[in-house]
Amino acid sequence: MNFLRLGDFLSALKNRWNICLFHYRNAASDTGNVLIGFETKTQEALELALSEAGYTWSTWL
Repeated sequence: MNFLRLGDFLSALKNRWNICLFHYRNAASDTGNVLIGFETKTQEALELALSEAGYTWSTWL
């Protein structure tokens, strides 16, 4: 995730959720892996916002 993409991601969330964990890993490739932890009252609203923004995500509970 380059810094422009990070800005796009944060803009898509519109300050509605608190990011409590952020970890980025890139192994000399064109893509990287990002682990982000959110604090949210309703998981469904966050999942909807991520899907509408076009991001691939999965839940780890």
